[in-house]
Amino acid sequence: MLLIESERNNKIMASKYFVGIDVGTNETKGILVDEQGREVVSASTTHGVDNPKPNYFEHDADKVWYKDICIISQKLLNQSKVNPEDIKCIGVSALSSDCLPVDIHGKPLRKAILYGIDARAMAECQELTDKWGENKVIELFGRPLGASDIAPKILWIKNNEPEVYAKTYKFLTASSYITYKLTGNYTIDNFLGLASFNPLYNRNGSINMQYADGICTARQLAELKKTTDIAGYITDEASKDTGLAIGTAVITGGDDSGAEAISSGVMAPGDMLIQMGSTAYMILCTDKLYDDERLWREEFIVPYTYDVSAGTNTSGALTKWIRDTFYLDKVHEQEQGGINAYQAMMQDLKEIPIGSEGLVVLPYFAGERTPINDAHAKGVIFD
Repeated sequence: MLLIESERNNKIMASKYFVGIDVGTNETKGILVDEQGREVVSASTTHGVDNPKPNYFEHDADKVWYKDICIISQKLLNQSKVNPEDIKCIGVSALSSDCLPVDIHGKPLRKAILYGIDARAMAECQELTDKWGENKVIELFGRPLGASDIAPKILWIKNNEPEVYAKTYKFLTASSYITYKLTGNYTIDNFLGLASFNPLYNRNGSINMQYADGICTARQLAELKKTTDIAGYITDEASKDTGLAIGTAVITGGDDSGAEAISSGVMAPGDMLIQMGSTAYMILCTDKLYDDERLWREEFIVPYTYDVSAGTNTSGALTKWIRDTFYLDKVHEQEQGGINAYQAMMQDLKEIPIGSEGLVVLPYFAGERTPINDAHAKGVIFD
């Protein structure tokens, strides 16, 4: 016990700390580490997803993204007792491929359209395919346009919400909006810019107006920066909201899966991450671009490397639905201090024979991304 307490005191006496926060589909998690990378404290909070109609999935940027950042930041500071002045930098990763229009004052003009689980822009995918040509689309993306691409989502806003489009000063993602709220600067990391916003950015960071024409103006896109570049510094207002010291450095941050891949050691060709969250995702680092219409490919975060990636829409989300539908009593027990409802589910699994007595699940309850890339696919449970 004394050794544990001594170790904790040694951490608290360190002079430099760093904060990382990740905003996911249903949960936000954060960690405070010392300059040796040792965890001091961690924290989490949950939130929901708006599903106003089939294939539409949204987050309120302020009530979910920024609110969670403030909650987690304050929890980390309160639990660790670290002096905010000793926190040298904060980095944020967040769910990617989402589209948030903001006005000239940085205020959201609508709820954010989420990543590949939101398939409202399929007509715009076809519109852009007709405009650019199928061969050019395959050359640019290595696959057909789909629900994970932001250009069709911007075009959807232009076609369906012209009053919002007319007021839009910037089209942002979750990480770029959060970074703006912390620093006042509009930035996006090069991984997201060259992948999710493809082909609107050139590799040198300039806007490719050949393809942006008819979708958005150059002014409506954020500045492209490296993930680890300093995007700015905590403002007076952000300091009041988060508890972080004015002037604390904020890196550009970026994509949640990319950040998780790096933190898991995906640094060289052949390294691979399999991520199980609300959705399932995998990233395989490669030495070149591989075209496969079933998958995604792009330049990876690590310089001079690439990746092959894939995702399924309902992984943990389906597990959560099972919990909330069939284990509601366990959820209530958990709320009263009882066993975690998911642990109760796992205990019941021991009673199910291998093969689940022939039960089959097609998990396409929010359409599907890879490998079928069908926004209208339907989920089925049958035996």
